[in-house]
Amino acid sequence: YFQLEWDVPMPGLHTPTDVLEIWKEEFDGIRATGGVFILTMHPQVIGRWSRLHMLERLLHHIDSKGDVWYATLGDVGDYLTRSP
Repeated sequence: YFQLEWDVPMPGLHTPTDVLEIWKEEFDGIRATGGVFILTMHPQVIGRWSRLHMLERLLHHIDSKGDVWYATLGDVGDYLTRSP
């Protein structure tokens, strides 16, 4: 959303506020269906103050749900493969 790409259907360069709303909706939808919200960010793209402040607001939104688990992919794999 933050990187300009002329060769793709979504040209990018959205405002942090737009991206925050998109990511909140994605999280809420995935949470409602019991899924896993995976957010990948590249430091050269997210590493701007306005974007970092937006990320902080996203984490506050996620934390406000009260029942989330922050984990590495390794943690998720361990959870899914553990014996009952």
